[in-house]
Amino acid sequence: MTDDGREYGRAFEGDARPSRGLQALDAVAYALVLTVTVVALSAAANVALGVARPWLGVKYLLFVVGLLLFGVASVKLRPNAPYAETTLLPSNRDEETGFQAFVQRTVALLGDRYRLAPEERLSDAAKLLLASVTILATSAAMEFVLGVTIA
Repeated sequence: MTDDGREYGRAFEGDARPSRGLQALDAVAYALVLTVTVVALSAAANVALGVARPWLGVKYLLFVVGLLLFGVASVKLRPNAPYAETTLLPSNRDEETGFQAFVQRTVALLGDRYRLAPEERLSDAAKLLLASVTILATSAAMEFVLGVTIA
């Protein structure tokens, strides 16, 4: 519920499920905000460390972070074994992390109708998988489109 009593992200009045489009928008916003955050932090770290070619360092760091996030998301997306009592990396979509709250504040700039309640969003594992692909694509674009290479 928003502050004025309206429901989060309903496709139309009385709809019990969130719109798939709103879930996709939420996941894309998460991926883009995470990608921009990783680029900004890695650029700042490379400049602070005095790296001779900071964008080359950013590209490599994006590649490593993208691969690591892809691995984490893959493990979190695995179904639980019926005999296992615990999971390696639990995936909880009912709780909002600090970063997810930051993403929600960013999406709120578009208006309340684009916001979803935590239980209506895609799982954090699915959003991490999309973010890892976005980060890896950014690393590839830096090399193939922008020409950030060793030579």
